[in-house]
Amino acid sequence: MDGYKTQSPTRSHINTMKNKPLPALIAALALSACQPAPPPENPAPAAPHNLILYYHGDHTDALRREIAAYGAEILYHYPNLHGFAIRIPANKTLEAAEAHFSRLPNINGVARDQIQQLQ
Repeated sequence: MDGYKTQSPTRSHINTMKNKPLPALIAALALSACQPAPPPENPAPAAPHNLILYYHGDHTDALRREIAAYGAEILYHYPNLHGFAIRIPANKTLEAAEAHFSRLPNINGVARDQIQQLQ
């Protein structure tokens, strides 16, 4: 033995540790850190030349041809959502592309590609 005594905690030591506010303080700080950030006033487009096209039915071949004829590029197909993400050509405006694709008969909606924050 080197002269040091180890002492096991007694019941009185254990009971006083239960009454300390540290666990409650840690829990309160953790919960206050979970507050969502306020959404931006005007969300910026994720990509300024990208659109999301929502269609109905199984007319994807005709829609793919229309997208190619417009000069746009298909970035992604969302078959479960009935949608396509497309990039319009740089020589065409986003507004003109929205108007063009929204007039097609099998299009349910045209949306600009944006970042959405869930709350």
